[in-house]
Amino acid sequence: MRSGEMVAMAQDALDVADALKLDRFAVVGHDWGARIAYAMAILWPERVSRICAMSVGWQPGELPTPGFEQVRKY
Repeated sequence: MRSGEMVAMAQDALDVADALKLDRFAVVGHDWGARIAYAMAILWPERVSRICAMSVGWQPGELPTPGFEQVRKY
C-alpha cells in the first residue's frame, strides 16, 4: 500500500520509463506531479533531461496557514 509519498511516486514513474526502455526523458508535472518531477530530477539527474513544473501544489508548513480567501487565490 502506498501513502502518497512523492519519492515513491517518483520511483513508480521511473519504473514506467524503464518498462518503456527510456534511458533519458523529459518530465512534465502538474500540481502535485510537479513535486514528483522535482524529485525525479534530484534523484536521477542522469535520466531526466529537463522538467516542466506547472501549478505547483500548496503545502502548509511551519508558517501559519493562510485564510480561505488567500488559499483560493493561490
